[in-house]
Amino acid sequence: MSREVFPGWYFGLPEGLRREACLRLLEGAGALLGGSPAVLRYAGGEALPPVERGWACVLVEGFVRVRTGYRGYAGLRQATLALAGPWQLVWGGRGDPPPAEALTGCAVARFPEAALGGSGSAGAFLDLLEDLLAAYEGAAWALLPRGTRARLSRVLALLAGRFGRELPGGAVLVPLSPRRADLAEMAATTRESMTRAVAELVERGTLEVGGRGILIEDAAELAALAGD
Repeated sequence: MSREVFPGWYFGLPEGLRREACLRLLEGAGALLGGSPAVLRYAGGEALPPVERGWACVLVEGFVRVRTGYRGYAGLRQATLALAGPWQLVWGGRGDPPPAEALTGCAVARFPEAALGGSGSAGAFLDLLEDLLAAYEGAAWALLPRGTRARLSRVLALLAGRFGRELPGGAVLVPLSPRRADLAEMAATTRESMTRAVAELVERGTLEVGGRGILIEDAAELAALAGD
């Protein structure tokens, strides 16, 4: 449903196809390595160790954000380049990866890119690379408007399209409970500005933010706001 409300935006692969591609990738890498790739767990807020050149990193569960620093009017700030969720490639093995941090508790599998090539894993790897590119393009698209409300609406539309679950009645639940500071980083704005934007959307009845996640009650209105 969420992909029908927000058509043609930067959602990448549907979750089922992402999961299938990741499983093929891990199976193929494990077959060539002589055993399953190691899965490491990290707590929310923990920095992921740098990924070595030539190694790939797949998120099995939880959420990870890829970050960069930039200089704003108030000094050096952080922005989220991409948010990775369950069954998503975090890094594809080429170049120097930007810093990544666990937004929630997560499990990550790492393996050398050279281990790919069997059981359809090479094709799955290309599918996941394309999905990762869509995540980066979506994060850039969310920053195009100047206003915080429009940026927030685009961030929420992306989260709904990638990770949302339709509920009876048409609402969409994103199983993630970010702090206002986390949302501000995704939208490259201040926490104060983000707090006002969230409060406005809550007052309009567009969304609720609680312990179980972000509930988008009026997906059509959010889509309209994201187009501002």
